This record gives sequence, structure tokens and C-alpha cells, in this order.
Amino acid sequence: GKSPDRRPPPTMLQAAARKAAAVQRSSFFSLLRVKDVLVPQATAAEPLSDDAVARVKEDISQSADALIEAHKPLLPPACERAPAHLQMAALALAAQRHLLHVSATTDELNLVDAAEVRWVVGGAIGVVAPPNGEEPWAVPVNYVPNRLSMVITGSVWFPGRRRKMVERMLANWRADLGEAFATAPAEPAPSCRMTKCLYTEFLHEAGDEHAEDLTPLFHALHSATFAGVTGFRASSERDERGRWMPVFLFDS
Repeated sequence: GKSPDRRPPPTMLQAAARKAAAVQRSSFFSLLRVKDVLVPQATAAEPLSDDAVARVKEDISQSADALIEAHKPLLPPACERAPAHLQMAALALAAQRHLLHVSATTDELNLVDAAEVRWVVGGAIGVVAPPNGEEPWAVPVNYVPNRLSMVITGSVWFPGRRRKMVERMLANWRADLGEAFATAPAEPAPSCRMTKCLYTEFLHEAGDEHAEDLTPLFHALHSATFAGVTGFRASSERDERGRWMPVFLFDS
């Protein structure tokens, strides 16, 4: 007879996805250093209060919800992973916009620029985005496990083994991202370029300078997957619609 279907039921997957989204949002706001950018001027009587910070975060959360609702058509049907990706991009954009708005419209606060705010927003998603304009980079949490895998498999010394390892990594990475992302082959093999990226599509549709500022943060998140892999380097190129898309290059 037929073997039993061992996949979790849809309701369980949906519950897990909702829980993951709640954890993701909570983590974002715990890491968002509002007081680092909304700094009272020297003449102000008091520093920004915790209540004021809480109100700012609630405004950001509501703005993110509105962005998610407006861009739901970007979500592939029946893809459980895509809503979490959309939420992360929406939280980042809502924070970038709102923190700049509050700084510019509150007389008691120092005026900050987009690079300073991006530095704080990047920190909330695990990306270092120096306010001096240097290229953002994600915290390389995969560096040690990737290096260990390369040593254990001999991929450091044998290009053939390295290629097989990278191909497995790419396959796992694509599966983890889900249907909201896609790649095409690039040279030299097994390099690839992204042809579909929910982060890029969302930020491109948002259509303002703040969205353009944030695109490199999400490209850095992708690149961090391959930290420590010998011969890896990240690049980017514009697609036919003028959007910057990441390219992942591996020495053959």
C-alpha cells in the first residue's frame, strides 16, 4: 500500500509560521536601537523616555503591517516561508522611514541622515551598515561551520570536492528561501545570479530613496550564507527592470 504521508498537517505549519513571525518581530524591535538615532539636542531637558521609544516602535510596527498588507500580492501561493521574508523587509523599511521622519519633524531632537538610520536598522536584522557609506556586511554566523565543513570534506584542498559541497549548499539555501526567490546559473560554475528576490521586489515596488538605501542590507544577508567558503565573493548587477540583484561567484 501507500506509505503514510509524514509531512506535518497544514494547520501545524501555519501555526509554526505565525510563531516564527512573532519571534522575528520581537527580535527586530529588541535590537532596534532607537535611542542611538533619536537623540535630544543639548538644550533638551530630558533624554528620550522609554515610553517615547515604545510609541516610536508601535508606530513602526503599524506602518510595517500596512506595508505587508499592501504588498501581499508578491507572496507566492502556499509558500509558508515567504510571509516572514516580507515581514522582515517591511519592518526594516518602516523603521527607516519613521525614524527619519521623527528626527526631521521633532525640534527637540538632533537631525540625523539616512546613513545613520540605516546603520541602526541594519543592526536590527543582523547587518553591519557603517554610517560612513562603506559596503554593508552581515554578521558571518556561518563562517565557522562552513570552514569546518570544508576541512572535514577536504574541500579546502580539492576543487572537485569543493564544487560538490557548494552545489549542496546552494540547493539547501534555495530550499530554505522558498518560492519567493530564484536563481540562474552564472560563470564560473557553480556560480549563480538571483533572478527573483522577494526583498528586492518589495523594496523596488516601495519606490522611494529609503527602499533603495536598504537593498544592499538584504543582499548582504544572502551573502552571509556562504561566509568562509574558499573562493566565494559576492557581486551585484542590474536586471532588465533596472533592479540591483545579487550575484554569487565561486571559483571553479
